Amino acid sequence: MYSIAQGAYTPSMKIDPECKTLLNVRHDVLQQHLDGTATESMSDVQTARVIQGMDTQPCMGMPNRTCLSLAVVFPPTVEVINTADQSSTSSSRFVHRARPSTAAVADWRDALESTFNEAVSIAPHGHHQVTITTPVDQFAPVLSWLSDQASVHWISPRWKLTQHNFEASAVIQSGQSAGNKGLDDAGIRPIWAGGITGRNQVLGMGDSGIGMMNCWWFFSMYCFSIPGAHSWCTPSATHPLQISTIAFL
Repeated sequence: MYSIAQGAYTPSMKIDPECKTLLNVRHDVLQQHLDGTATESMSDVQTARVIQGMDTQPCMGMPNRTCLSLAVVFPPTVEVINTADQSSTSSSRFVHRARPSTAAVADWRDALESTFNEAVSIAPHGHHQVTITTPVDQFAPVLSWLSDQASVHWISPRWKLTQHNFEASAVIQSGQSAGNKGLDDAGIRPIWAGGITGRNQVLGMGDSGIGMMNCWWFFSMYCFSIPGAHSWCTPSATHPLQISTIAFL
């Protein structure tokens, strides 16, 4: 048993608005944003924000050029459960997880290279996403090609991993967006402006942990024990999509 939960999407509905922002910008201007050479007259705040936030990679076969990274997401899948042995109990049944990202890499790699060039690359990102890297001059046609694929659910920029304390600190302290204000702006961050920054302070935090007897954490294949504490063998697999927790310390 295997099925994919797909919606009736038109290609344009699959594209993140941040990607659409870049479609309205000339290739050379995008490249200058990537290179950090865009002048103020050609710089658009929204474009600059998207470009600065996107993950970028050296282009395959073109080491002197920088490629944009796109996250391509596939829809959730129904898992395949082995029921060949009808006499089996729930504890001996097992689940195969579908990996559309692996299938997409195998199916699309040659097609992308023949349609575009070797600078457009694909790599798996977990089970349900792939990362596509593309030069800026191929960005629009690559985005169009991806959105035409029936199995694609959503396409967005692949964002850099970054801390968001700059924005969060402003919202927490004043209820306002940070905008383009500096860290010392008293109207945006009055607590920091007053000298209360938390610098050189050490905090201790405690957490009661998860409820191990909650059914969403059960998986009957596993037992575990903590020396001097308790042992658990979960009683039954109550749902095929549940998360398995082996231990919480």
